[in-house]
Amino acid sequence: MGNQKVLVNNTLLSGNAKVSEPIVDSQGLIKGFIIDNPKGFDVQVDLQHFLLNEENAEENKKLRQTIYDTYKLAAQSVPAFTPLAECVAQTSQHILHSEANKPEGVFSNIIYLENTLKTIDNNLADTLPVVNIAGNPTLPDREISVEVDTDAGHVKTIAKIEQQNKYYLGKDGLWYTTNPLEVITHEIAHACKDLQNLTKAGDFAYESSKKQGITPEDEKRVINFVNQVLLEPRGMSGRDLNSDTAVKPNNATVGNYAPLDAMGIERLKHAPIPNELKSYSQPKVIDFNSHSKNNSHDFTRESSFVHPITLGQLKRELAAFDSEHQQSFVFSRISEVMKGNGFSQKQASYDADLVLC
Repeated sequence: MGNQKVLVNNTLLSGNAKVSEPIVDSQGLIKGFIIDNPKGFDVQVDLQHFLLNEENAEENKKLRQTIYDTYKLAAQSVPAFTPLAECVAQTSQHILHSEANKPEGVFSNIIYLENTLKTIDNNLADTLPVVNIAGNPTLPDREISVEVDTDAGHVKTIAKIEQQNKYYLGKDGLWYTTNPLEVITHEIAHACKDLQNLTKAGDFAYESSKKQGITPEDEKRVINFVNQVLLEPRGMSGRDLNSDTAVKPNNATVGNYAPLDAMGIERLKHAPIPNELKSYSQPKVIDFNSHSKNNSHDFTRESSFVHPITLGQLKRELAAFDSEHQQSFVFSRISEVMKGNGFSQKQASYDADLVLC
């Protein structure tokens, strides 16, 4: 039984948010990208101020690529990410990643930045609400210089600091590592009005609980959300709702973390969408094997918007693929691009507006 190979179904999400191609600068660094939501506003993600080391372009390039890949994975494989992004867009259409060198973990808040599109004669707001995610979602350990005076004299040493939430306490009493997908989803969820009390009273209650060493209710709701959409679908127990301030002891028992391999990602696609987000778009899982059986019918029906010359060329190119499965996959991708004609113009307009501060 243990040697038996696990069959991974080839499924796709349909009706989900799309992450645009990245916008890059002259050094090849990703400046940002767009979360193109099915309904409501889109969300602009800005990485321009997300730097580990201003002198090391390759290090920054690698980190920004990791952030981009994480958002793309979420949009393509987590059904609840789409309604979450639509919910956040009602509060803010901008997510800013900053302070990559922040040593104490990852935190988020809503800040207000100058609206660079504001002019004297238009009706735009003076400032824009921006979801600011500060810190490095990969949660690396930090080495910090420490200087102390002792009886023996002045001592300089290096302290290795474990970032907050690099590990979390599971409901089963074991400790688990976390990853950028869970960290980013957690922080984005803090900006969703259907998961949080985004009022002054809510902020006061949150801070009051923190001062008392109690996990705030808003924090519990976000932890529970991540449990439902990212951890429990992969067979994990999920995070303890009251463990927000818990710190992993050196001798803690570590549980087996379900990897985000092919099977892990497949399980994510079948994860539930919590009831709090039922009023937003609800992506569906499509079994690609059954979809390919209707390839000829789908091709005829979906190709009605294609210019006849383009259609003839497309049929010839698709004929080069040796299976209906491959043909269906390629045509579905082309269909998305052509049906979304105008997306390139939208992306170009975002590129011009990308500077937030």
